[in-house]
Amino acid sequence: MLLDVREVVAGYGKKTVLHGISLEVGEEEIVAMIGHNGAGKTTLLRTIFGVLHPREGEIRYRGARIDGRRSALNVREGIAFVPQGHGVFPDLSVLENLELGAHTVQKAEVADRLEAVFGLFPILRERHRQGAGTLSGGQQQMLALGMALVLRPQLLLLDEPSLGLAPFLVQRVLEAVVEINHRFKTAILLVEQNVKQALQIARRVYVMKVGQVVYTGAPESLAQTQKLWQLF
Repeated sequence: MLLDVREVVAGYGKKTVLHGISLEVGEEEIVAMIGHNGAGKTTLLRTIFGVLHPREGEIRYRGARIDGRRSALNVREGIAFVPQGHGVFPDLSVLENLELGAHTVQKAEVADRLEAVFGLFPILRERHRQGAGTLSGGQQQMLALGMALVLRPQLLLLDEPSLGLAPFLVQRVLEAVVEINHRFKTAILLVEQNVKQALQIARRVYVMKVGQVVYTGAPESLAQTQKLWQLF
């Protein structure tokens, strides 16, 4: 497994949010994590990425333990994280945002990495001199994805990429997630409130409830509304 999370307990201060979470993400796999607000999904991503350190349990990436390791080291090892709210720098141009995302990339490779992002999101090429804060919500989300992609991650952690977007933009952004997976062979752990869309693109799905995994399996078995109601 590319990512192996085992019995992780984590939280903020004295508050425990994750109560023994376990999950796996394989090479080139899209895995969806769904659940109600407050279930601990964002906390899980932050713990995997190294923003939070687990109190108990293990996180292994390519077989090596990374729990407790700084997020900067995880980035160097091929893990990227796109948080909620797009995560762009609104006062910088589109190109400046992408160049900032590529600050750890060797200079000789930056142009090729940028070209790959522009190939995936042509609108960013058209608006490369435009301030990121003036882009639409969907375009800002594409830019946030582009900033992660210039790092050529092997594992991409996405925290609700469709949050706040109009329905047609939700479809476009999640289509981009699938294209990233196919084109760059990137494994993706996707946290998403849009359950229907997430089930359509994921190979496996986990359902979280109050800091615990209550279901894991194929998305097809969750397509029935009654089954989802039972889990939520």
